[in-house]
Amino acid sequence: MSSWPRVVLLGDSITQYSLQPNGWGTYVAQQVQRKCDLINRGFSGYNTDNIVQFLSKLVDAKLVQNVAFVTIFLGANDSVLPGSYSNQHVPVDRFEANLFKIVEHFKSLGVSSDKIILIAPPPVEAEVANSKKCRVIDLFTLMINKHLPTYLHDGLHFSDEGNSLLASELSTHVEELTKELDMNLPDWKDLCGVE
Repeated sequence: MSSWPRVVLLGDSITQYSLQPNGWGTYVAQQVQRKCDLINRGFSGYNTDNIVQFLSKLVDAKLVQNVAFVTIFLGANDSVLPGSYSNQHVPVDRFEANLFKIVEHFKSLGVSSDKIILIAPPPVEAEVANSKKCRVIDLFTLMINKHLPTYLHDGLHFSDEGNSLLASELSTHVEELTKELDMNLPDWKDLCGVE
C-alpha cells in the first residue's frame, strides 16, 4: 500500500481543519479516493517562518515519493498585523522568500513544478507561483470579488461555502493530475462476478 500515489496538503489551520465535515480537503479526498493516499500536514497557527523552520521534518523524500500533487496554502497567519499579541506577522518580502524556500524544498525532493498547487490568500503567492511555474489558485481574488463574509465563518476559517469554493477551484487541477492514475485494487463487483 505504501507505493500508492500520495497527495500532500501543507498549510496552517485552514489546511489542518480541511478534513472536517464539508472541509475542502474532504472534497479532494473524495476525488482521489482509491487512487491516492491523502496526507494532511496542516498546523494551526503556523506561519511561513514556522513551516520553513521545521520543513525537513514536515516534508522528506519518503513522504513525497510517488506524489500525485501537493498543495501549499499559507499566508493567513503571516498577514496578522505587526505588533499583534500573537507575534505571527511575517513581512511580505520574507513571506515571499519563505514560499520560494518551501517550493524549492519540494522541487529538491523531486516534485515537479506542475504538481505543486499554491493556494493564495494574499496576492503575493500568485507572483511566487508564476515565477516558479507552479499551479496557482488565486483564492484572494475569488473571495474578494464575491461576498467575502459568506466564505468565512469567523473572519479567517472557511464556512461550508468557502470550503466548497476552494474544492471547486481545486477540482480541475486534481482531475488533471490524477486522471492517468489507475484505481487501486479491483472493484468489488469484479471480485464477486456481478455485472
